[in-house]
Amino acid sequence: MKTLLLALTIAIAGAHAPQDAVKRFLQPRNARDACAQLAPAYRKQIEAQYGPCVAGVAKNPKATHLVISDVVVHGNEAALQADYSVPSGPITEHFTLVQRHHIWLITSAR
Repeated sequence: MKTLLLALTIAIAGAHAPQDAVKRFLQPRNARDACAQLAPAYRKQIEAQYGPCVAGVAKNPKATHLVISDVVVHGNEAALQADYSVPSGPITEHFTLVQRHHIWLITSAR
C-alpha cells in the first residue's frame, strides 16, 4: 500500500522536464510537492542527514530569482545548474536527475 501511494504521488506531482522538477523543488507549491521531486534513494539520504523532508521544506523559504541553465539530457539522465537567492544570499547548485515512468526525479544536488 505504501509503495502504491508513493507511485501515485509521484505520478500526480511529477515533473515532465528536468527544469520543472528543480523548479518545483526550489519553489514548491507545498512541502509535499517539493519532496515528491526527489528520487526515493536521494530523499532517504537527505532525511537521514536532515530529518523528515516535508518538515524541512516547510520551514525553509522558497528560492527567488531562480535561473536554470546548462541543461544536458542524455536519454533518461539529466544534469543542470540552478542559480537562485535565499535570505542568506545567492546559491549556485548543480543537480542530477533521472527519468522514471516519464517523470523526472532529482538524484543529487551539490
